[in-house]
Amino acid sequence: MWRKSKDNYNYKSGKTLSLLQKIVVLITLVVCIALLPTSLFTTQKVARVIYDRVSINAVSINNILCNSPEIRESLEKQNKMPEDSVDSFMAAFVNDVDHSDEAGVAIYDKNRHLRVLYNPGKLPDFEHSARNLVDKYAGRNNISYKENYSIPNKAIGFVKDDNKKTIGYVVTGYSDEIVNNSTIDAVLFSKPTGGAWKITDYWPKELISTLAHEFTHMIYFYQKEILSGQYSNTAINEMSAQCVEDLVANKIESDGPRGVPFAAPSAGASNNRNGRIPLYNEYNDYTLLDWSRNQDESLINYSKTYTLGAYLMRNYGGANFIRELIQNNATGANSIVDAVNANGGAVSNYGDVLQRFGAANLVSNQIETDAGYKFNTSDWSSSTINGITYDLGAINLYNYSPTPYIYDKLPNLQKPGSNLFYRAGKNLNGNLEWSFKEINNNTRVTVVIK
Repeated sequence: MWRKSKDNYNYKSGKTLSLLQKIVVLITLVVCIALLPTSLFTTQKVARVIYDRVSINAVSINNILCNSPEIRESLEKQNKMPEDSVDSFMAAFVNDVDHSDEAGVAIYDKNRHLRVLYNPGKLPDFEHSARNLVDKYAGRNNISYKENYSIPNKAIGFVKDDNKKTIGYVVTGYSDEIVNNSTIDAVLFSKPTGGAWKITDYWPKELISTLAHEFTHMIYFYQKEILSGQYSNTAINEMSAQCVEDLVANKIESDGPRGVPFAAPSAGASNNRNGRIPLYNEYNDYTLLDWSRNQDESLINYSKTYTLGAYLMRNYGGANFIRELIQNNATGANSIVDAVNANGGAVSNYGDVLQRFGAANLVSNQIETDAGYKFNTSDWSSSTINGITYDLGAINLYNYSPTPYIYDKLPNLQKPGSNLFYRAGKNLNGNLEWSFKEINNNTRVTVVIK
């Protein structure tokens, strides 16, 4: 769903700008919010869902179901809606999943009465164990992912209404074989029409791209937490993993997060809805290094961190930047600053990086841009480590759909650690002035003339 038109606000306006052409004002709020450290999350990667790639697990199924409008509607109108309507929905959902006969789902209402039991594979003792989980956790507001992973082959989730009150519970379980079957059998050894899988087929290439992503997490954790004694920063960890996918895309012949055909050095065609960047364009005013725990913002997390990482690689050393980012002794925004400076960036702080990144967004449809502002060279950006060359394709944010979101009127507030794009005018003539009042030391205003 694309973002609806934003509300218009009055904006208190000090600094005077005189311009003769069409301008876009980039406002950078430099203050970064405190980021919660992530712990030994590598153990939680085992059998996690990668929805459009490899596998499924109970926790991820629960996340989908607990936010399902069909289930919520049924539980809110449990005395009016026939139970088999929910059962039909569940059957359709589970049957869409590979090896669905190895998964089971139980749905309970707020009074802990069983509403739906879907267990086509007859998972041993599933109904009894689901009841035990509901009785154990129903009094809780929620349970953590860590607790979910401590429940062998099962997970419990809470269905909430608009007022955040619990109106039901979902318990999901799966067999011991489902992970292996989903990640290996279904991907590599299934036999589609025409013969066995080849490494050049879609899913094997996606699997290799995913492995590159996950191995980067392992390396990041080892470098930061084991060698440096630092907390792993989730946003930068995920940014690094996606950047590695980007770096190896044309080697493994997978389009990667850029969303442009892997063999194309150019920025690709217009109206591109593939990859991570379209969602970033829509939510480009979000805090870049805040890895939101809001389930609705999960994909936004990936899109904004990839786009920042894609910019950093294309301006500061490509593969060399990622190596420095992962191996340096800093964490959080400081690790980005150190990696940028190690590759010729000469920035004083993260605010400098954020400001350059924002301006680069606005000029990404131009090929001739200064160092530090390059997204789009219309050709490969190449880097070499240990004799191996890595190619990064060009990026034009205006080739994606939607294009970068630009405010026509400024909002009252701006998120910390973010950029905000404001169109001050177009087709302008004469001497004009704009005033911005109450801009503090943590806010920067950059004028981009196009």
